[in-house]
Amino acid sequence: MTIPKVSLIILNWNGKDVLRECLHSASDMDYSNYNIILVDNGSTDGSQDFVQQNFPEVDLIENEENLGFAEGQNIGIRHAIRTGAEYLFVLNNDVKFDRSVLSELVAAFERDESIWIAGPILYHAENPTAVQKTG
Repeated sequence: MTIPKVSLIILNWNGKDVLRECLHSASDMDYSNYNIILVDNGSTDGSQDFVQQNFPEVDLIENEENLGFAEGQNIGIRHAIRTGAEYLFVLNNDVKFDRSVLSELVAAFERDESIWIAGPILYHAENPTAVQKTG
């Protein structure tokens, strides 16, 4: 049985202060076949250097200017598809991942072919037991 490849596509614009926690948790998944793509939308806060120095395993795409949310994500999506992703997980840079989120989402997709889009439950950072949004 092959394990489907998942690409995490994280959009960043001047988010250096939240990248450490986001990328650290993204790098510690219990799922074995995934990559992390960070699309930097023309940051001026040193985000790009921070990622290169601290997370060399991350595929860093550097846009020269802020192309907005949709085009920034589209650039990451096109890269993910070119590099063989079977599933895409599109998100912002201000999240912290549960280690099992990819395993759970992929399992749901693999169990039921009628599922085309899904998302996890989001909890408030300040109150981790309070649901912010459901997937």
